Amino acid sequence: MVASSAGDPCSAPYRFHSETGLVCSLEHVTRGQRHWFHPRMRFFTGRENKLPVDAHSCLALIAPRHCLLSTAVNDGCESSFAVERALRAVRPVYELLGNADAVKIRYRPGSHETNSEDLQSYFDWFDRAFGRGAREFPDEFLYDFDWDAWRAAAGEIPEAPSEPRAAVEWSLGEAPPRAVGWGMGYGKETDHDALMLARLHTPPEVRRVPVQFGDYLSGDLYVPAEVRGRPPVVIWLHPLCYPKGYRGHYAGDGTAEPIFIQLARRGVACFGFDMVGFGRRIREGTSFYARFPRWSKLGRMVADVQAAVDFVRRGDGRFDYSVSPDYTAPIPDLDTDRLFCLGYSIGGMVALYAAALDARIAGVATFCGFTPLRTDTDEKGTGGIRRWWELYNTQPRLGLYRGREGELPFDFDDVLSMIAPRPCLISSPVYDRDADVEDVRACVERASPAWGDAPPGRGLTHETPEVYNRFHQSDFDRFFAWLDGVL
Repeated sequence: MVASSAGDPCSAPYRFHSETGLVCSLEHVTRGQRHWFHPRMRFFTGRENKLPVDAHSCLALIAPRHCLLSTAVNDGCESSFAVERALRAVRPVYELLGNADAVKIRYRPGSHETNSEDLQSYFDWFDRAFGRGAREFPDEFLYDFDWDAWRAAAGEIPEAPSEPRAAVEWSLGEAPPRAVGWGMGYGKETDHDALMLARLHTPPEVRRVPVQFGDYLSGDLYVPAEVRGRPPVVIWLHPLCYPKGYRGHYAGDGTAEPIFIQLARRGVACFGFDMVGFGRRIREGTSFYARFPRWSKLGRMVADVQAAVDFVRRGDGRFDYSVSPDYTAPIPDLDTDRLFCLGYSIGGMVALYAAALDARIAGVATFCGFTPLRTDTDEKGTGGIRRWWELYNTQPRLGLYRGREGELPFDFDDVLSMIAPRPCLISSPVYDRDADVEDVRACVERASPAWGDAPPGRGLTHETPEVYNRFHQSDFDRFFAWLDGVL
């Protein structure tokens, strides 16, 4: 059989897919496509890790018969990361039954669509299954990471310093040297799929300005079509949405406009870009540690935020192509003293690290962004800090503290204290399966003295809504209210 973008819960496990900005999340399908599954599936929204079966269970029932998982790298209906996790989970079953080579992933470029070449390759797979053809389907993994191999390649790692800021910087690794000037004027924004997708989300009241910034990176600045005064700026940092990056749809039932459009409608400029390993930068993430074994993906993410701040403050780096009026649209005069970071999930974590290390960021808001490191052990049920040094491999140096997390030289109370006295909003849902809300409360309490007697809404604000890990319209509204108060 061939599963061509089969989605959830057939090719991609829900436990690696929920609330990532894709249209087939459990919340979305049980609300918007209620005819697909039994209503009892909705009981597992926000706790998908408790499902008694998932995609890998379905695939195991197919073994040892031939099964090709065909997924598009930027498919909005399934996460290629989740598909790879399913394959890794089911391959031992195929090995046990003596047919390990009968289950494969085939990646195709683009989004959900298929073309003639895709269909021809499917028939090649059928021929292979029936013994009528010998075309090879080599394994290709986009998210392969071996911590032990990384450790050997990284060489001697210096001991972590005890001073919090130095310890944070140590955890991000060592950035490689680069040329004096960052690359400008080149990029992949002309990619047809990305361009059409961005235009699809842009109403007439909002103007989208494609830009080039940092180390040959592409981003988008969303501003009101009619600018009044000097708009403040929000840098939007996305969650674990591997296929779509910052453009994923984070509104639950799919009816709300994206956060960057809503911000521009409110007179706030919003800058969005794909972090390394996501969206248009998936393959950059695949080769990252082969190129930079002493750095980290999280370190690169923070560096890219700093490059985005550079761009906003200078206002250069825009595309200047005459082929489209979109590329020559002027960047308005922005209020660079009122520049904020907003992040959800891993984007929230990146926002905190970036604000802690860059005083030019005037404030930060994070939704479901962290749980304390020292108490995030394998026994917690969250996945522990193992998520960051192995599964998502964003901070591999944390793996040096496996089994002794309590000895880590810093924690998020240190990161938060480094942000003070700037405004900081933390939203940590009570039912977040990726965090321990009581641990987060204790962490915030330890950091709160750094803000002293700051007035409400201007210092450290901690909200604990009784919801699960998500970023829906009600969360947008809470951020807007906080931002209005800060401004």
